[in-house]
Amino acid sequence: RWENDFPSITDCCNSLIAEIQNLLPASLPKTIPLSGIGNRETADFKRRMAHELVIAWKFAPNPEARQSIANALKNSGIQQIGSTSEKLVMDGGLHRCDGPAFPGDKVEVVECGWLVHDGVGEFLLEKAIVKLI
Repeated sequence: RWENDFPSITDCCNSLIAEIQNLLPASLPKTIPLSGIGNRETADFKRRMAHELVIAWKFAPNPEARQSIANALKNSGIQQIGSTSEKLVMDGGLHRCDGPAFPGDKVEVVECGWLVHDGVGEFLLEKAIVKLI
């Protein structure tokens, strides 16, 4: 849907950033560092913004847009869970498998997941999708 609205990925990302900034409460500054924060209100804000970025990543209109959003997530301190085709051991807390999988089973990452460390704790944004190998 965005492909016809924006001539470039940069314009798309800039527009997304502007939309997010317009949604910020007036009491918060328009830019908030996403690392080294510890109070609950700022951690909640970081979780919400990180979740919105993960949704944008998940439904990006093309691979270039998805990669740009993934880079923004990583640069914001959001931890990627696995990489496509990476072989891992099944961890039900971090991985989702369509078939029956048990802790310790060998799996391969189909789509990475995302985890945020926000100064208060860890918050799982999206489990990695895996398949049994």
